[in-house]
Amino acid sequence: MSTIVVDKRPDDYIAYLDGRKEVWGCGASAYEAIGNLVNGHAHIFGVTMDRRYMTEQQKRT
Repeated sequence: MSTIVVDKRPDDYIAYLDGRKEVWGCGASAYEAIGNLVNGHAHIFGVTMDRRYMTEQQKRT
């Protein structure tokens, strides 16, 4: 199991995997940073993102 660490920076929050700071996400809140981390590194967490709300064009960008 992996541990997600969240730190407060001067202007935002950063979330990263404990021991793997190269796997990170950031955001205006701790929750946004965690969401950015998981969304940006879904393959590491073993999840897929089913973005049904997006058009096919949006999914390609």
